[in-house]
Amino acid sequence: MKNSLQKAIELYIESPHDPRTNFIIGYEYDKRGQIAAALSFYLRTAEMTANKELQYECLLRNFLNLAKQPNRDSSATGQLFHAISLLPRRPEAHFLLSRYYESKQKWQESYTAACLGIELLEKEHSKLISDVEYPGEYALFFQKAVAGWWIGRCDEARELFRSIMDTYYMNEVFTTASRNNLIRIKGNIFPITTYTKEKYPELLYKFSGAHTIEKNYSQTYQDMFVLSMLNGKKNGTYLEIGAGNPFHNNNTALLETKFQWKGISIELDQKEVDNFKAARKNSVYCQDATQTDYKTLLQQENLPADIDYLQLDCDPPEVTYAIMESIPFDLYRFAVITYEHDHYSDSTSTFRDKSRKYLQDLGYVMVVGDISADKNSSYEDWWVHPELIDVSILSQMQNSGIETKKAEDYMLGKL
Repeated sequence: MKNSLQKAIELYIESPHDPRTNFIIGYEYDKRGQIAAALSFYLRTAEMTANKELQYECLLRNFLNLAKQPNRDSSATGQLFHAISLLPRRPEAHFLLSRYYESKQKWQESYTAACLGIELLEKEHSKLISDVEYPGEYALFFQKAVAGWWIGRCDEARELFRSIMDTYYMNEVFTTASRNNLIRIKGNIFPITTYTKEKYPELLYKFSGAHTIEKNYSQTYQDMFVLSMLNGKKNGTYLEIGAGNPFHNNNTALLETKFQWKGISIELDQKEVDNFKAARKNSVYCQDATQTDYKTLLQQENLPADIDYLQLDCDPPEVTYAIMESIPFDLYRFAVITYEHDHYSDSTSTFRDKSRKYLQDLGYVMVVGDISADKNSSYEDWWVHPELIDVSILSQMQNSGIETKKAEDYMLGKL
């Protein structure tokens, strides 16, 4: 069987003056690391064709090769400047130029190249033939943030990193780099997406009593999800594992204060437990959730066999999974479960799948998976027991997409 290079050579023999054929054979040499041959065919293509986009791509490919070689700075950047002069509103050359200057620690030049790329960017442009290492427009904002930090535009850098995490679906390299940069420069790593009454018309499911809610308390709409699945149920019950603050980012505060729910909360931090006792009416225990006897606790608190909500929210992922294994699911059923698997930070990348199999084997149905505070940090799955909720609500709320889902976009029907 002929390999792709042999096929390209045969095409070249048949049509040696066809620009696209010259590009294809150049690209085949390029992929094999035969740089001199690749450069010559890219140059031939650029000289032969009147197609500016093909010329542009040849220049970018030449840059990518020249940039790998020592003492070729001027030749490499010259390819990008030529490309920008041909098609200034395409983003790829601006990104590559900014990234190149970053690699040389020429921060002002890197920042300027990114800014120009953003300013000139056309949202719609044709796809290039090859991968020129440009992942998407978020990369220009990423470059602006990185370089901006080094020239003293620190607040802007923090805002940009936070913005691209919230706005774009990014590849893993940029997601990890953005998150690490937010940690390093003390940016907002865990955004809070608060529901307020102005968003009521957008709610995916307008449960009973939703119109009376001024604002919620959860970090990413967990309380609103629970109420949606149970149609604004009054006097419900919950088991909250990993309670945290009694109100800030808390998933049961709205249920207790607005909908008269009763329940049990477990928290390891004594200070938070003291705050909880001072601010809330329901029971809270200062316990290690991995050592708790849940059967005894639930019986002691006289919770029913069918409990409306289970929150599993501890760190790290293996701890949350171990806690789930200790819940007496043979004696108790939970109408709604929010399970924090922290897949974005799970170094093993295993506990999300393990938790899904565990709950599915128990008969639970995942309503929506890979919930995130932004568009890149999958950290929770939301589940229901199909015998304890209205199937018509399940049908309306279920989202089987495999991508990360920003919680607010999901809850406001934007997915």
